[in-house]
Amino acid sequence: MRPRPSASLASSSGGSRTVGASLILLAALLTAVVGVLAKEALARGSAPLDLIAIRFALCGLLLGASMVVMDASFSARDRRGFGRSLPAGVLLCVGGVCEFEALARLPLAVVLVILFVNPVWLALYARMVKRERIGLRRLVAIFGMFAGVVLLLGPKVGVYDGIGILLALFASVAWAAVFVLLDRAMDRVSPVAAIASAMISAALLAIAIALVVDSKSMSEQLGEPESLRFAIGVGAVSSVAFLALAIGLQLSYVLDAAVVAATEPVFASVLAAVILDEVLSATQFVGAAMIVAGAVASTTARPPSPVRSLPPP
Repeated sequence: MRPRPSASLASSSGGSRTVGASLILLAALLTAVVGVLAKEALARGSAPLDLIAIRFALCGLLLGASMVVMDASFSARDRRGFGRSLPAGVLLCVGGVCEFEALARLPLAVVLVILFVNPVWLALYARMVKRERIGLRRLVAIFGMFAGVVLLLGPKVGVYDGIGILLALFASVAWAAVFVLLDRAMDRVSPVAAIASAMISAALLAIAIALVVDSKSMSEQLGEPESLRFAIGVGAVSSVAFLALAIGLQLSYVLDAAVVAATEPVFASVLAAVILDEVLSATQFVGAAMIVAGAVASTTARPPSPVRSLPPP
C-alpha cells in the first residue's frame, strides 16, 4: 500500500479537499436518511439496542466483504493501523448506546446540540495535543456552525436530566475520538480497511451487549419482518455512509471533516419538510445557512500550521 500523503500536502490540494468535503456531505445526507429509517423501525417495535446491533452487524459484514474484495494490499497491512481503527469501532458502539440512553432522558433537539459540540473537542485536540495553529477563520466557522445548529434545532431552555446530559457529552467526545482514530489509522491502512475493521469491532460489542441485556428481544426482532426490513435498511445505508465518511476523511483535515459532517441536521430538516410536510421557520432557515457557511469557511481555510516553540533561554 502506498503511504498516505501528509496532512499538509492533502490539505493543500484543492481538488482533494473538494472531493473529500463532497463525500462527507454525502455521508451526512445518508446519516439523515438512516435517522428516518431508524425512526420507522423503532415505531414498529424495534428495541434500540437490537437496532444498534443489527446496524453494526450489517456494516461489519458489508464493509468487511468490501475490504477483502477491494483491497489488494490485504496481506501487507500494518497492524498498527488496525490497532487504531478497532478502538474506533468500540467507541462508535459505546457512543451509540449512550446517545440512545440520552434520548430516553432528554429531548431530541438537546441531544443533537450536545452531539455537535464534537468539532470543539477536535479543535482543542488540534491545538493542545498536535500543537497546530488552526486559525481564526476555522474558529469562527466552528462556533458559527454550532450557533446554527442551536437555531435550527431550537432546544428549549430548561432544567434537564443531569445523567442524560453526561451521556450525550460522552457520545460527543466519543464521536470526536472516532474521527481522530480513523484519521490516524489511515496513515497505515486504506479507508476501506480502517472503517471495515472499526465496524467489525463495533458489531461484536453491540451484539454482545444486546444478547446480555435481552437475548429474547433480539430473537423476536429477527422474527418481525415489518420492523426488520427497516433495520436492514439502516444497516445498508449506514455502510455506504461510513465508507463515504472514511474516504472523505482521508482527503480532508480532520477538523474540517467534523464541521462538514455537522450539516446532518440540515439534511434531516429538509427530509422532514419533504416527507412530513414540516415547515421551517425563518430562524431555522438562518440556522441552516449558518451551518452551511461554517462548513464552506472551514474547508476553504488555509492548512493548519504548527505552533512555534519558544526559543530556549
